[in-house]
Amino acid sequence: FGATFAVVCNARRYAGDWIIAPEASVESETMEVLIFSGASRRQLLALFRGMQAGRAGHLRRPEVSIVRGREVSIRSLERYAVEAQADGDAVLETPIDCRVLAETVAILTPG
Repeated sequence: FGATFAVVCNARRYAGDWIIAPEASVESETMEVLIFSGASRRQLLALFRGMQAGRAGHLRRPEVSIVRGREVSIRSLERYAVEAQADGDAVLETPIDCRVLAETVAILTPG
């Protein structure tokens, strides 16, 4: 798949209350990958508005698709590494390989 950007997730929500992948579940053995192939600001704005509305309207757009898998590789077509984010922080560069593992992570939240 070619993409302007992609989001790999195992949860429904993105950026707080935005619904990015309605079928995603942290209990699933697969990840959801939202692929955005649009190139215009108008398409990008429509994507974000659709996610923000929380009704998965963005998935009806022709430049948006979701694929599911246990392993995902993300490569850039640029000749240099492209910065990538993990949970909103720029901490990675392409190429990136994501895999679903059986291990769990303990997450602490305020009471």
